[in-house]
Amino acid sequence: MNPQVCSSSAPVGRLGTTVTAAVFGAAARRGDAPAIVDIGGGEVVGYRRLGLTVSRGGAHLSRRGLSAGQVAAVHAEGVAAYLAGVHMVIAAGAVAAAAPSAAGIAGLTVGLTALDARLLITTPAIAEVALAATECSRVRQVMAFGEVPGATDLTALIDSPPPDDLPAAAVDPAGDVLAGFGTGERLTHAGLLARMRAADEAAAIRVSDVVLVTRPMDGGIALTAALSLALMRGCLIVAAPGVPEAEAAGVAHDYGATVRLGPAGVARVSGG
Repeated sequence: MNPQVCSSSAPVGRLGTTVTAAVFGAAARRGDAPAIVDIGGGEVVGYRRLGLTVSRGGAHLSRRGLSAGQVAAVHAEGVAAYLAGVHMVIAAGAVAAAAPSAAGIAGLTVGLTALDARLLITTPAIAEVALAATECSRVRQVMAFGEVPGATDLTALIDSPPPDDLPAAAVDPAGDVLAGFGTGERLTHAGLLARMRAADEAAAIRVSDVVLVTRPMDGGIALTAALSLALMRGCLIVAAPGVPEAEAAGVAHDYGATVRLGPAGVARVSGG
């Protein structure tokens, strides 16, 4: 067992470590402990399930032609789908670009075209916008976490037993993993791990923390880094993206949050 991955206070990655290994290396060991609770939709996702979604999803994406250097966009309104989509693209050895969940057709089309994205992962609630945006882009395949006409059901793929010949994706630790949507910024594995370390310095996140997410799902790299750090540490993530600032303190109190990821960044809650 790798102490760099499993310890609640371990450094965030080492030279040559992939993001997938750092973030999900201990997911199976954490079993059914809750990773994400969505207080809006009532969804609870455990660590084992999230890790399985990422590993199987990454293998399926690779088998369907997603390869190193290619960009796959993620347009999701929930924290669980957002994280699963981004990390399965990374696990496939490709580059994830997270779009703001509130993006309209025009903005999404411009971003997809600029990134030359060929795959788009979305969720049923906002799939209509996602599908419309692909018509004027170079996206050739749309996948959704659920049944959506015109899209491949990613959940069904993940839930079905993987083929015997389904190989693990080849991942280059020196390759890019994230592309900023509309920013032009790109990060390698080492670059994202460095952003995770910066978030750790700001909030000293540990395994016992409850991390409340009130920041809107804007697709920012800082959002991905902080949430990935929380998963690596084994925290419970309570998802309430977009909660008004006036209500955030009350929500934090109700759920016993010790860390808050809000519009201003990640920080410890007073008394946490």
